[in-house]
Amino acid sequence: MRRIIICIIMISVVFSFIGCKTKEKLEANFTEKILEEAFDGNIKIDGDKVTVKGENDEEITFGDYKWPSSELAKIVPEFKNGKVNSVMESSEVVVITLDSVKEEHAASYIEEVKADFAGDAYEVSGEDFISFNGVNASGIRASFTYMNGILSISIENSGE
Repeated sequence: MRRIIICIIMISVVFSFIGCKTKEKLEANFTEKILEEAFDGNIKIDGDKVTVKGENDEEITFGDYKWPSSELAKIVPEFKNGKVNSVMESSEVVVITLDSVKEEHAASYIEEVKADFAGDAYEVSGEDFISFNGVNASGIRASFTYMNGILSISIENSGE
């Protein structure tokens, strides 16, 4: 868990350097070298997509502005009414953040997936805020949170 937190912090540093074109290449090369040293060369940077190879050859991917294609991500339908802002993906967890989302589209999507995650369900809503989480029949937990134009989807397979 500590390694994942460190990875998230380091990835944040990488994305903070993404901005202007001229300095970007120098900063990206510098950042990539630092990250390679920090992760013993077990990191791959491909544009905005960063993949870290962890223990037991498990890979964690950040960035990539596309809906993920892993089996875990396929458990929920693709949300097509927003722009994928970030993706964090491993074999046990997928976190997708979308922006430019209208509240009515988020509410409709959450209603659509509720039936599949009825176990241990919890829902809260308010002005510009909707949150639902629950567990499906296979024990996979999903959380859907909408706030101020941003929809966050988290899918977790704890293996229990």
